[in-house]
Amino acid sequence: TRGSVTFETMHKSKEGRLFPVEVTATYLNFDGEEYDFAFVRDITERKQAEEALRASEKRYRLLFERNLAGVFRTTLEGRLLDCNQAAAAMFGYDSPADVLLVPITDLYHTTADREAFLTKLKSEKSLTSLEMRFRRKDGSSAWAMVNVSLVEDDSDASLQIIEGTLVDITERKVAEERVQSLAYFDALTGLPNRTLLQDRLSQALANARRHNCKVALLFLDLDCFKVINDSLGHSVGDLLLQEVAGRLKKCAREQDTVARLGGDEFLIVLTSVEDIQHAAVAAERFMDAMTAGFVIQGHALSICCSLGVSIFPEHGTDSETLIKNADAAMYSAKDGGRNNFQFFTADMNAQAVERLT
Repeated sequence: TRGSVTFETMHKSKEGRLFPVEVTATYLNFDGEEYDFAFVRDITERKQAEEALRASEKRYRLLFERNLAGVFRTTLEGRLLDCNQAAAAMFGYDSPADVLLVPITDLYHTTADREAFLTKLKSEKSLTSLEMRFRRKDGSSAWAMVNVSLVEDDSDASLQIIEGTLVDITERKVAEERVQSLAYFDALTGLPNRTLLQDRLSQALANARRHNCKVALLFLDLDCFKVINDSLGHSVGDLLLQEVAGRLKKCAREQDTVARLGGDEFLIVLTSVEDIQHAAVAAERFMDAMTAGFVIQGHALSICCSLGVSIFPEHGTDSETLIKNADAAMYSAKDGGRNNFQFFTADMNAQAVERLT
């Protein structure tokens, strides 16, 4: 028994134009007679639509693969479905296929970052210009600007898919951090500069008012630093200042601030000070840190310092007054023979010296 067959071929019109047709040929036995039926349909429009779809899919795939931005699709549960070469390179992998083998949790900076991202996306359904930190294959951090949407899966409307793009902004973030560092930290020593000091001191005073405690300011100036700069050069002087900064930081508590005001002047903010004697002991500790010799570029150097102390609220209730009074106390220490510390008031200074003795 013969059946039917369907195939496509090309026909030529009377004018000589070739066009595609679909032929369906059927065998039929009717009343003892055999018949062959052939149905021919012009499928030009269908073929044009199919070709347009293939071209559209090709353009989409090329746009996906060649996009300078990273493009990705993941399930809500965390399975990476697809990504392009730009996304793979951003994460430090050679190809998209390599990234697909990696658990998506490994691409986030921390698990908490991923949880916060998913919570926000579920709530808002779409996120634009979101800056996120990711982790590269070698473990280093990368920053990306993310635009994502939560959409239904084409094949299963009950499933949700995350689709989005990534733009690498790591260089910009590094530059911003550099600008931040230059704005708030001393370029030579890495200590907070005057601007950041003012902010830290304001916070310390506000906290002291709330908890009814004291804050001590220690204004420290190196003795005879100019002699070193003039005789051995500024490069030696700069290295010495870096060493001094390192020693002062080691002597300070985590909650305290050691800042460089400029030149050889440093200011230390001591928070949660119990009493005047507490500040005096701290002053001695910072001065003792200077007694051990320094070796800079083969030069053995011995230096000392003069230190002035002001206390909140006894010597002032605002930053400017406290710094000014600590500075005045420091000059009093220099006038007293250097290599010593003085409180802003004579009475307090006498009490502190007696207690230390």
